[in-house]
Amino acid sequence: MQIEIHQGHSPDHVPADVHVVLDVLRAFSTTHVAFDCGIEEILLARTVEDAFALKQQHPDYLLAGERDARKVDGFDLGNSPAALSGRDLRGRRMILTTSNGVRATTHALDATHVLVAGWTSARATLDWIARHAGSDPHIALFASHPQSDEDVACAEYMRARLRGEDPPSEPFVERMRTSSSAQKFYSEAFELADLECATGDPFGRFVMRVDGDAPPIVRPEPVEPD
Repeated sequence: MQIEIHQGHSPDHVPADVHVVLDVLRAFSTTHVAFDCGIEEILLARTVEDAFALKQQHPDYLLAGERDARKVDGFDLGNSPAALSGRDLRGRRMILTTSNGVRATTHALDATHVLVAGWTSARATLDWIARHAGSDPHIALFASHPQSDEDVACAEYMRARLRGEDPPSEPFVERMRTSSSAQKFYSEAFELADLECATGDPFGRFVMRVDGDAPPIVRPEPVEPD
């Protein structure tokens, strides 16, 4: 099994069987919670302008996302997993744009399988790869934040597990919670609950699979129980 880790929101072309784009804080923690609350699909928009254009085409979709870590004016929602947690979103659909995770995903669509994940969905994603990626896959893990450590920590944990190792999760979670991106959640301007949600215990037996490219669509796909 060949496993690569790449960091940044504009990755170069990487030919691989599986691309996994990671954004712990917070894009793919937000999508994970959204699907857990009943969202059926999420359209990914590279730019704010693209997001507004998609909203015009799909006025019943929730418009969510951020720039500079803050909700965009005119959007229905920001990029907050804690704000979505516990809401009844059954039957709804969403449009999402973010600075790192969504942007990285739009650069990483050229693989047989494209998945997005955060920490809380990492183990289900690993189980899916074990079942569906083949006997000797080439896997590229994209840590979408270009400087901060949380996505790299998640990628390194996943690489260790893919190699058959069983590392304790605590040191990786500590890196996520002390990363440079995490520091803003300890201020009054942001919600500490977002950090706690994004780095909490894994939940849900589904992965977030990306299909298409105009726009990319993320849908939950169940992972069979062990």
